[in-house]
Amino acid sequence: MSSSSNSREHASLLLNGYQQIQHKRTRALEVNGMDTIVLLGLLPGPEREGRNNGFRLTLNLEGADDATLEQVWAGYIMQFNYDARDAVDEWWMNWSRLKHRYSVSSFGVSITTAKS
Repeated sequence: MSSSSNSREHASLLLNGYQQIQHKRTRALEVNGMDTIVLLGLLPGPEREGRNNGFRLTLNLEGADDATLEQVWAGYIMQFNYDARDAVDEWWMNWSRLKHRYSVSSFGVSITTAKS
């Protein structure tokens, strides 16, 4: 079976997978968004000055090392360099590996996740 299966018997499994993928992605975006709100909403004071000084350092990144560029762009890359197909393929590879390892289908066990 591939991640694009249309079989009714696998609908529950695939819907569960969709929920797992969406939950992980949504949570990451929520955390990033809240971090941005906190960062941009700093009141005048030393923390705000530190933030502003950090922003000033990013104005001229020509010739910056990879670690600096990664730190500056990591949040944007996480938000916009997302491929849903890759996420599904990764989920399917992990799930099928687990299924194979524990022979889940031979026991008739369904895999569910706890809601956090």
